[in-house]
Amino acid sequence: MDALVAGDDVNRGKPDPEPLLRILNSLGLDVHEVVVVGDSRYDVEMALNAGVSTVFFLGKHEDPRVISIKGLLDVARYLGQFLV
Repeated sequence: MDALVAGDDVNRGKPDPEPLLRILNSLGLDVHEVVVVGDSRYDVEMALNAGVSTVFFLGKHEDPRVISIKGLLDVARYLGQFLV
């Protein structure tokens, strides 16, 4: 694991974007270079508050910035091109 941010490392937890932005900063990544895969509304809200694309697994989310489970296969194929 290259980086870890725990609840004790931040002032505000999910759905505030601070945990996600802190981990991205520690990895030297921009919000446009990652996709968050979440299983709770707090994961989705945190990612969207940070400006990060999101895959959400549970239920339906109305925000068009969220990739539905139907889009998961496309995301998996996209990420697969980077695996060696």
